[in-house]
Amino acid sequence: MTVPNMLTFLRIILSPFFLFFFFADIWLGIPVWISAIVTIIIFGMIEISDLLDGYYARKLNQTTDLGKMLDQFSDSVSRLTYFLCFTVFGRMPLWVFCAVLYRDLGVAFIRQLMARRGTAMAARWSGKLKALVYAATGLFGLAAISLTRLSLLPVVLPVLNIIVDILFVTTAATAVWTLIDYASALRIKKGE
Repeated sequence: MTVPNMLTFLRIILSPFFLFFFFADIWLGIPVWISAIVTIIIFGMIEISDLLDGYYARKLNQTTDLGKMLDQFSDSVSRLTYFLCFTVFGRMPLWVFCAVLYRDLGVAFIRQLMARRGTAMAARWSGKLKALVYAATGLFGLAAISLTRLSLLPVVLPVLNIIVDILFVTTAATAVWTLIDYASALRIKKGE
């Protein structure tokens, strides 16, 4: 297995741990500060591995069709995990989560159609921008939730919450826009 693919698999493996530790204080009664710190560390590892897998794939000339598909899948798994936690926690509106979920399912379907035609669809530039928006939303959302849970910096929270709300709307808009962009790359053949 290549180094980039190992980094990509790491995101998939870490995602359930993010979910577990996000709610570990509720489920297991561990101190909330432990839950918050571990969740932040896992988030950092996931996002850093997302940056590094593409970098090493290009640097080591290890870009593969499997890697392209695996990267998109691991992005969906990790980011849907964050956003699910935010939604269950009551911070992310359900409609934003649904926009992200439907986008990812739609793009996965488009990728299957392309694969059926013998083409592995690489990430589009809109998808790369989406990844940046989702990562920023994850970072600021997790910061707001962590500060709330830990009762830290109450003076900062109102401004941070406004930023998070703007990012949630931006995330939903980006999800819709990128789905349209990916769909525009698909030319439906007669009979399909």
